[in-house]
Amino acid sequence: MKYMILFIGLSLVGIAFLVRRYPNTIAGYNTMSRKEKENVDIKGLSTFLFRCLIAMGISLVACFYFCIWMGWLAVASLVPLFVPLAFCCYMLVKQRKYDHNPSSAKRNRKSMIIVGILVAIVLIPIFYGMLPAQVNIEKGRMEITGLYGTKRSLDELASVTLSDTLPAITFRMNGLAAGSVRKGWFKLRDGGKCLLFLSSYEAPYITITDKSGLQIILNARTPEKTLELYRKF
Repeated sequence: MKYMILFIGLSLVGIAFLVRRYPNTIAGYNTMSRKEKENVDIKGLSTFLFRCLIAMGISLVACFYFCIWMGWLAVASLVPLFVPLAFCCYMLVKQRKYDHNPSSAKRNRKSMIIVGILVAIVLIPIFYGMLPAQVNIEKGRMEITGLYGTKRSLDELASVTLSDTLPAITFRMNGLAAGSVRKGWFKLRDGGKCLLFLSSYEAPYITITDKSGLQIILNARTPEKTLELYRKF
């Protein structure tokens, strides 16, 4: 992840120089008619995008590594989403002053609506997934609510244990990983898979193993709440 952020930041800087050197590669401008292009301040637009892309690349890398250095891992995991999103919204709004075509205002309004919808599509599942999972045990059944929630009969469970360590996890298969919050399906080093509902880096962890061998691992935001949850079983 650390090297990927650095690669993305450098790529944005590279794209900035490409846009400045070859302004005809700017999306939207390259599909305009010759008459429409005459109404665009392409020198001002390419310079504006050049500066924004440079700033985006530097801000992305600087914010990410600063958060890592400060130990704000949850914030660092959100930097690759929010920094480019903020810059893209800013560029979309400000670039209008360089385009003097009458039809551009209508296109920009549509673009803003599309961006708003995409932002909502991205952010709503993330905020929903950040909510701690709730565990309900009643009438011989266990239910874990929220994103990637699951249900099990207590008769299907082989064991429920408390541990201070997690098994070796290699990568996320289908889930959410935003700092200390990790939910969904993750691959284990031994080749198996597990279902995580973690809200904190702090031990202990509750490991629920069903009779098929699947591990469901969860904890709460504090060790005290995790112990309280464990006592439910």
